[in-house]
Parts: sequence; structure tokens; C-alpha cells
Amino acid sequence: KIEDLCFDCPTIAKPQNVMPNAEKTQLRMKLLLLLTFIGPSILYGQDSTSTKERKNFIGINFSPDYSYRYITKNDNNISTEQWTNIKNIEDSIYKPTLGYTTGLNFYYQINKLISIETGIQYSRKGYKTIPMQTVYSFNYPPAIATNYIYYSYFDFPLRANFTFLKSKLQILASVGAVLNYLHQVSSKSVPETSTLTFQKQTHISEYPYNKINISLSISLGIKYNVNDRINLRVEPTFRYGLINTDDNSYKYTHLWNAGLNISLNYGL
Repeated sequence: KIEDLCFDCPTIAKPQNVMPNAEKTQLRMKLLLLLTFIGPSILYGQDSTSTKERKNFIGINFSPDYSYRYITKNDNNISTEQWTNIKNIEDSIYKPTLGYTTGLNFYYQINKLISIETGIQYSRKGYKTIPMQTVYSFNYPPAIATNYIYYSYFDFPLRANFTFLKSKLQILASVGAVLNYLHQVSSKSVPETSTLTFQKQTHISEYPYNKINISLSISLGIKYNVNDRINLRVEPTFRYGLINTDDNSYKYTHLWNAGLNISLNYGL
């Protein structure tokens, strides 16, 4: 045949099974619909399996505190009028001072909204005097000084935490109690002008103050979830002592402090 001898001659291709344009369009629409319904399910499934809800957390906290005391009468032999005068005089002499609370905290996440917290902490509470005549030593004349009275405790808190909002930034409210075990009571005298006979000094008291106290604790702040394992909490906190620091005194002393408690927590 001539065709077999002509290598450069054009040839006619045999007909193939070609899909019509209408069928191609329908197939594309079906694939698009399939991806529309299945795609989000796949993405959601990947996100939910990658997030793990952790139950146990350990953290560290520090709170700079504004510390003071509230006094009431503890001697029935003192009349109401006498007590009013005593209280007014003492309140004019003693003023708030700075303290702190720091330590380790542990909490268990019961569910997404509620957790129970405990820990071991160290706190310093107290108050100070206005600048006044202070005797440093009976061998030397008194001098003007500010005197700080500090109560240092080992604290064992037990609190219930409630979180609101399902987001990285949450509102956090807490309520509970703190068992305070007294470590020491100290006083520090700071003269307005240091001299050879009167310099700053600290004295550790040996008086038998009550070793045990219980403080109510409430706070309201925010919690920021960095990820599923780490969170940061900032909580304005108020603590109020229920038990007298000295049963033998004519006055009943309630130590209290208000602070900004900052804690960093890590999920186990």
C-alpha cells in the first residue's frame, strides 16, 4: 500500500472514548460538594485529637501585699468608751505596710469550669508605726524611728477556682481558706538618721503568740491559657485572719492583706 511507503504522510487517528463536556462539569460539581461536606469534618477531627485536657497542674506564685490589722476589744473590764479611745490612739500610731506571699501551688481540674487548689507558701504580714521616739538601748537616749512588726507564716491554702469564658483569656474567681502556721514574729526599727548609737536593727520575738491561724481568701482575676499545658493567672486577692494572734492581749488582732497574686502553672 502507498500509505505503508509514505513515512511523512499524515495519518488519521482512530476515534477514542472521549467524555462529553457536560459529564465533566457534573463530575467536578460532585467532587466540590464532597469536599465541602467532608473537609471541615476532617479539619475538626484533626484539631480535637491534638488537644489534650490536663487535670493536674503545678505552679509557682508571688504576691506583693498591702498588709495591716483590724483590732477589737478582748477584755470585758474595758468599757466601750475606754476602748474607743484606745483604738483611736492605736490606729493613729500603727499604719499599713508591705508584705508578700510566695510558694508552690497545686490544683486539680475537675472539669472545664471548676478546679480545687492547695499548696505550700510562705507569707509575711504585719504593720508599722509612724515615726516616733524609740528606745534602741537603755544605755543610749531614744531617737525617732519607724518600727515594723512582721508576722511570718507557713501557709497551706485550700481554694475552689471557677473559670468563665471558653477562650484563651478567661475570668477566674476563687474562694477558700488558708491554714497559717506561725514561723516567727519580728520587729525592725529604722531610725530617720542612723548614728553610732542607733542603727537599723531587727529583733526576733520570743513571746508565745498563737501558732495557728485561719484566713479566709477570696480573689477575682484573669487566667491566660498559653497552650494546653501552660497558663498564667493574675488575681487581686484578699485574705483576712479569723483567729487572734495573742489570746492574752486586751485586744483581738485580725491580720489581713490585699495583694496581686501572680502564678505560672504547668500541666502534668
